[in-house]
This record gives sequence, structure tokens and C-alpha cells, in this order.
Amino acid sequence: MPPYTCHSILNNLDIKTVEKSTRFISQGDKTDHAYIIKKGSCIILVEKNEELYPVDHKSEGDMLLMPALFTGEPVNSHIEAETNMELWVLKKSIFEKISKNNPGLWEFLIEIIAAKFDSKRPISDRTIGPYIATDIIGRGGYSIVYKGINSSTNQDIAIKMMRHHIVINPDFLEKFRNEAKIVTKFNHENIIKIFDRIERFQTVFIIMEYLDGKSIKELLAQKKRIPVDDAVKFLIQICKAIDYAYQQNILHKDINTENIMIINNDQAKLLDFGLACSIYDEDDLFDGALAYLAPEISQEEIANLQMVSLKDYINKPEKKLIYYIIIILIYFFKEICL
Repeated sequence: MPPYTCHSILNNLDIKTVEKSTRFISQGDKTDHAYIIKKGSCIILVEKNEELYPVDHKSEGDMLLMPALFTGEPVNSHIEAETNMELWVLKKSIFEKISKNNPGLWEFLIEIIAAKFDSKRPISDRTIGPYIATDIIGRGGYSIVYKGINSSTNQDIAIKMMRHHIVINPDFLEKFRNEAKIVTKFNHENIIKIFDRIERFQTVFIIMEYLDGKSIKELLAQKKRIPVDDAVKFLIQICKAIDYAYQQNILHKDINTENIMIINNDQAKLLDFGLACSIYDEDDLFDGALAYLAPEISQEEIANLQMVSLKDYINKPEKKLIYYIIIILIYFFKEICL
């Protein structure tokens, strides 16, 4: 942890002592405080399917329980003291003041929290309303995707969790809510179905159908080949999906080979309508679809196209974007033909 960060939050914090071999945090606990390790070390254990998995080791200067303190979720692991320990106690009341009094430190803490959610190690199951997230199956610049199950119906689902550093932007969150209301109503056989949207734990979860298939990008990478007739069929299906969305005044902002999935070698699905692609993040603005944009579209028009709604752009460059993307998709479908 940087020295300036320590000085900002360690003043006047209480001290807690823990004896060696003590499990001082249990998975599932709720907490109103986090810890910063002053002395000693500990082991982080995830309990899953009645097995314990060591997933991390923490020592002096490391933080504990920050995600749980921020989101209000139950703690997602056990913590056991490896040695005798001294801990600084960061209470929720102090934590909440940081966002107002020290924006730089707040951003630093959000980065720590985001990193915790993005772990590639085993994770404990997470309950979000009637849904249970079990495993991470995808990561992006603005979201993490889990495989999950609807506990009411036992239906397999995918759960997209928006990254916290995106959601804390109030302008973005309002825009996201408006777009999500529209896209949740989509009903097209070639567009991934969105079942629900839940705001909880200081973020937003999008509940979608779980698809078991391969993207065009994966087929290209694996040098898999499909019959020409199938390629034409899939391309027509994607064009129908694009047209359906267009009729709802919605433009897919990131059509590419990664966002088209082939299911059971029979059906193409268009994924990820950019529900939460930040228009405020310069890195996100020029990701993905930029390589698919018509060259005559200006930088200003590119920025406008990130806004999704076509109400202000009818008969303007979005048609060039759509036509050019379709031409590129024809090329990629050609590449996976027999």
C-alpha cells in the first residue's frame, strides 16, 4: 500500500489482536469493518462443495474484508491467522467518509475491490436475489460474467456483474437503467435473452440466458470450418437481429466476432448490446467495434455512436456503420467456411 494511503487512513484506528491458528473470520459472516494488517500474516480459505481451498496469503500492509465492507455482501471466505497478528480496524463509518474527503484514496480502494472480484482462483457461491453465481466464465473491461443458476427453477443462467468503478458514476448508472429497460424487452431468437436486472451490493447484475456454444472468434482461432449454407444462414440470422434492434432505436455498439455465438451448429446469437460500455472512459470508447467502423466515419461521429439511442441520429452515420460491419462479418463468415 502506498505510504500516503497509509497515513490517510491509519490515524486514530483501533487495534485488534489475533492469536496464531485462530479463524477470526468465517465465510458467510456480515461485517461493518475491514482490517489492515499491522503485523503478522494469515491464510484465505474458500469453502466450496464441503472442501477448503487455500486461495491467498496476506501479510503486513495488506487489506482484509474491503469488498464485503463496500458492498454489504456476506464475507466470501474464511480467514485464519498464520502467526500472531495485530490489525488496524477500519470501521464502516470511517470508510464512508473517505469517498467525500479523499477522492484519490477512494479510487485507490475501489481498484483494490475490483481486483478482488476478478480473481481467477476458486470463488465461493454468491447469492443475488433468487440467483446463485457459481463460477467466473468471462471478463471484460466493464464487467465480469458468472455462470449461475436460478434457484427457483433450476435453470442455468449467465450473470453479468458490472465493475464497481463503472457503476459509481451516477450519470452512467442512469443511462444504463434507461437502456436496460428497453433491451430487457427484446424478444428475438437471434439475440441473447435478458431475464432480469438487479441492483445490489453497490453494483448492477444482469441475468441472461446461458449459452453453450462457440463464438466466431473461437471458431477462427480453432480453424473450425462450417458449410457455406450454414454460414449464409448464420449471417442472415445476425442481420435479422441487427434489424430488429434497429427498429427499437437501438444500435449494437460492439458487433464483432467475439459477440456472435453459434449454438448447436444451428443458431447464431448476437450477444452483449453494450448495456454498460462507459461513454466516459476513453479506453472503452475505442475498444472492440473501432476496428469494424467504416473509415469515412469521423471521430466525432464515433463518439456519438457510443450513445446507443438512434433517435438523434436517424439517416446519419449509423447506417454506414451497420453496412460496413455486415461486410466485415461476411468476410469472417467466409473464413470459417469449408
